[in-house]
Amino acid sequence: MKYAFYQLKKYPLAFIAIIIILFWIISALIGPSLLEFTYTQMDSEYQMVGPGQNSHILGTDALGRDILSRIVVGSRSILTVALFTSIFFNNYWCYFRFLCRILQWYSRYDIFKNDGYPHGDSSFGTFHGCSRDSW
Repeated sequence: MKYAFYQLKKYPLAFIAIIIILFWIISALIGPSLLEFTYTQMDSEYQMVGPGQNSHILGTDALGRDILSRIVVGSRSILTVALFTSIFFNNYWCYFRFLCRILQWYSRYDIFKNDGYPHGDSSFGTFHGCSRDSW
């Protein structure tokens, strides 16, 4: 933990990025309960108004819906997609590396390389991206 604080001191831009990400996550989690307007509520008197009018902080769109509430609710779905995407691809990459390690172990014993062809020019025994030299 001490090392993490040292690194944040060393790189202040990383500290700013962490604060922005935490603000985004907190606003996505508790933001809808703090906003005055819902993301579907239409204000027909104030359509296409600029920021700050009639307590619409970022203004309204063509249908009179509050822009800020729509951004906050949209950030919830973006965070959900980002979380599941990172989990999926992290797991996919771990399984892929595990499979490559197993195939490399088998290739040490020449099981896949010598597949019965006299010249050894078959493409069956090649594993693209899993060669010993790429590790």
